[in-house]
Amino acid sequence: TFLDSLNKIRSGIDNLNLTPQQVTNYYTNSLFRLNTLNVVSSSNINYLEPVRGDLQGQKLLSEMITYLGLVRANIYYALHSNQSPEQTIEGLRFTFDMYRSYQRELFLKGSLGVTHAFEKINVNTDYRPTIVYIQNLLNNGRFDSTYDAEKWWTVSANGVDELKKIQRQALETAQQGVARIYEKEKVARNRSLIFLVASIILVIILITYTITIITKTLDELNRAAEKIAIGATGLNVKVETNDAIGSLARSIIRID
Repeated sequence: TFLDSLNKIRSGIDNLNLTPQQVTNYYTNSLFRLNTLNVVSSSNINYLEPVRGDLQGQKLLSEMITYLGLVRANIYYALHSNQSPEQTIEGLRFTFDMYRSYQRELFLKGSLGVTHAFEKINVNTDYRPTIVYIQNLLNNGRFDSTYDAEKWWTVSANGVDELKKIQRQALETAQQGVARIYEKEKVARNRSLIFLVASIILVIILITYTITIITKTLDELNRAAEKIAIGATGLNVKVETNDAIGSLARSIIRID
């Protein structure tokens, strides 16, 4: 994830051995790579349906945070180094288009809580002026005098933080939902286990009872057969079942 070279980059920054563009490139690559680790998905797990919107919402917000972070870093560098707008805009347009594509997907797949929270920050937080400034830059093709480099970095950082708050809240909500689902599934598992044990006990009781009855009946038939063998009659043989043993008992009665 490029973090193995973090100490080297920090040392290069402290010793003024790196250009701002090199620092920005490292920052950009690290953001992209770290974001690939956010692989929480519920698309193929049916019993996670209640939290699917929050899980997908936090994933999409993570992508939005990444791309908005790249845009704000590049604008900051352009303002700080007095780059011409033409050098900055073409590179930003693709990145911001990716950001907006994830935003549209958020409204399609995110939960109501996530989308409502996103709509709220788009009204009364620093997120809105951040997006408005980016849109004006791309539409007008020039930097206006609204922000200098440091002011832009502060305002845009606040805007990104608002997205991070929603993402953390969505992830927390999803975790709570998963915990509830886990408890529900655990109760269902325990009930199934109890039912299974009860069924096994019932089967054992039925088998034991059946074996006992069969053994008792066979013993009675055996004694009756022995009495018939020595010429005794008037046997008290009961037919208790309608099966092979019952048929044998009826035969003994007819012989008697």
